[in-house]
Amino acid sequence: MKFDKFQKLLIYIITALSVLTIFMVIIRQTHILSNLDTKLFSFFSSVKYTLIDHPVQTIFGWVDDYATYHLIRDENDALRKDIDSLNLYKAQLMEANREIDKLKEILDLKLALSRYELINATVVGRDLSSYNDTIKINVGRADNIVENCAVITTAGLIGRVSVVDENSSIVKLITVEDGSNKVSVKIQISADTTAEAYLEAYDSSKKAFVLKLLSTNYTVTPGMTVVTSGMGGVFPSGLLVGTVSETQVLSNAVGMNVYVIPYADFSNIDYVSVVKLMENQQ
Repeated sequence: MKFDKFQKLLIYIITALSVLTIFMVIIRQTHILSNLDTKLFSFFSSVKYTLIDHPVQTIFGWVDDYATYHLIRDENDALRKDIDSLNLYKAQLMEANREIDKLKEILDLKLALSRYELINATVVGRDLSSYNDTIKINVGRADNIVENCAVITTAGLIGRVSVVDENSSIVKLITVEDGSNKVSVKIQISADTTAEAYLEAYDSSKKAFVLKLLSTNYTVTPGMTVVTSGMGGVFPSGLLVGTVSETQVLSNAVGMNVYVIPYADFSNIDYVSVVKLMENQQ
């Protein structure tokens, strides 16, 4: 039987496939192919990881880290703003509490000085060139302020009204160094004994008042309290002035200087009270 060309080609193909199949079956059963298959798989896996998987994972890792970095940075910026706001609110709260405490002290002072009318005021001006001399307050003639009224803080006496305008006044501080603001005081020697004196000047180097004793028959020691005596009619009696810090015998041995540290903090005056004797007490 003769075959045409197509049939011969088909027979060749079928024969070749059969031989290849038999060969593959035989080889597949051998240990060599199994090892070769494992090695080829490992090789191609390594190539795939090196050229594809690892670079892709690295790129995605970088992208993820970059996105996370910007997210964390934005969160940190927001937290910093929140912290700044909290610090601002904290400062405002502390200032509000400080003002409330001062106002409470003024209320307590008003109760203690019930014989007097206390007109509360706020310091609105202070000239740096005359820092120890005067302050300006926001009450004046419209608030029944008159000249020579004593001015105090919750800690004690600070001065007297020297100039009155319609809605403001100038307070001459007792720390003025020109010697023009003399104050009659008394030193509490014991529970029932006081020594009369007067505030002569303010020593800025010692940050203390200089007192002159009117009598040398008393022994004055540091720690004694000094208050206004009420003599002279300008300052009411009993206003706190300060505490004796030291005494100094004069060279002529006739008298002594008494140095008094003021109760009031003259470097930090925000709120004051003008002291007026009530009309029914006059």
